[in-house]
Amino acid sequence: MKSLFARSAGAVIAAEIAPVLLLVLLVALVGGQAAEAPETLANRLGQWVGPLAGAAATMLAAWWAVRPSPRKIAHGAGIGLAVAALDASIVLAGGIAFEWLFAASWAGRVAAGAAGGTLASRA
Repeated sequence: MKSLFARSAGAVIAAEIAPVLLLVLLVALVGGQAAEAPETLANRLGQWVGPLAGAAATMLAAWWAVRPSPRKIAHGAGIGLAVAALDASIVLAGGIAFEWLFAASWAGRVAAGAAGGTLASRA
């Protein structure tokens, strides 16, 4: 179980960092060609990259983390819940105004974690 906890903790951190790195990469690649400021571009792209890449990263991270688990779907959903809670904590601690897109993204991460567990249980 110690290994599962370590894998799960690593998966949560990776699933939170991966979309941010993707957004930074996209802004760096597109920023020179865009007429808008990098901050504005990051905000605009972040509305798409955050929820979509966040769900994809959570699903892949959960799939990787729960492979040795006997309860793959439940543990995958738990990873999704942990990623959503971490993301919500960052958003709320940052003083960012609440938007319903955030709630949809957080729900998507929980579902993506369960989907990752489902994929792991079928492999």
